[in-house]
Amino acid sequence: MTQAEFWEMQPKMKLAKKGGARRSDPATSHKAASCPQSIMKWASNKHLLLLAFAKRNMTDEQAEVRSGVRIAGYWKRCSELRALGLIEPTGNTEVASTGKEVMVSRITPCGREVLQSIKGDS
Repeated sequence: MTQAEFWEMQPKMKLAKKGGARRSDPATSHKAASCPQSIMKWASNKHLLLLAFAKRNMTDEQAEVRSGVRIAGYWKRCSELRALGLIEPTGNTEVASTGKEVMVSRITPCGREVLQSIKGDS
C-alpha cells in the first residue's frame, strides 16, 4: 500500500460532505471541520496513534500519551483504526486513568504494512 492509498482510505469525502461536525454544531463548526487542514489533521492523528501501537500493545489512552500529542477524541480515531483492520483487540484489559477496565489493542500485519509503505513513500 502506498502513502497515497493510505490517505485514500480515510473517509475524506464523508467528512467533507458532513463537515466533520455534529448536526447540533453551529455552521461555523461545519465550515471549520470541512477545511483541508482539519481533514489532514484528522488523518495525521490516526497515523500518530498507529505509530504508537507499532511500539507495543497498549490501550487507546496509552497510545494517545505515547503519540506525544494531545488528540481530542483519540478513542474515536483508535476505533476507526480497528474498523480499518490496522489495530485489533488482544483480548486483554487494563485499568485506565478513569479506574475502568479498557481493552488493550495491538497493531495488525496490515497496520505494519501501511506504516512501512508510508515510510517508503516519504
